[in-house]
Amino acid sequence: MIPDEGFAEILTERLLIRRFRPSDAPRLSDYRSDPATAWFQSWATPFSVTDATGFIRDMLARHPGEPGQWFQFAITANGSEHVIGDCAVCCSSVPPPIAEIGCTLSSSFQGHGYAREALKAVTAYASAALGAEWVLGVTDRRNASARKLMRSMGWNEGPDDDLIPPSGPVGEDEVMFALRVAGPAQARAAGER
Repeated sequence: MIPDEGFAEILTERLLIRRFRPSDAPRLSDYRSDPATAWFQSWATPFSVTDATGFIRDMLARHPGEPGQWFQFAITANGSEHVIGDCAVCCSSVPPPIAEIGCTLSSSFQGHGYAREALKAVTAYASAALGAEWVLGVTDRRNASARKLMRSMGWNEGPDDDLIPPSGPVGEDEVMFALRVAGPAQARAAGER
């Protein structure tokens, strides 16, 4: 997989998915410090503005598709600079080309279909721009909402010994979902489900 050094944005019907900007630090700190948002995530709360500033600085030095590195996209509502969450991609360094993706939304923006819209867009992007043949999602077994969402999008739940997430093995308290998106046409079709 080849890093997308020219990445600027992904536009959907209601969302603008873009690089984080330094001015996003207070909002990133705010929603990542919310225990309801962070419940099934790997970061500690509170997530300070200093933490957010360092996180954004790291993301500005990266590009989507760098093998073995997470890249976080800021999610904003179209027409607003207000960050409502983030979506991430981590790509494999060995065949088959795999992109692991995830999504976090501020608790006040959950339940409105934004996660579905963002995941569809990033799935299509991972196939078309990064060359992914498979897209994986890993979530906490107790995260019923995430599991329901991925199932409803046509992702297959369960272990697949041939697919290893680029971020590392699936933990005992996690479950993996997989979607084959071998080319741009399949990615578009997956995004229409």
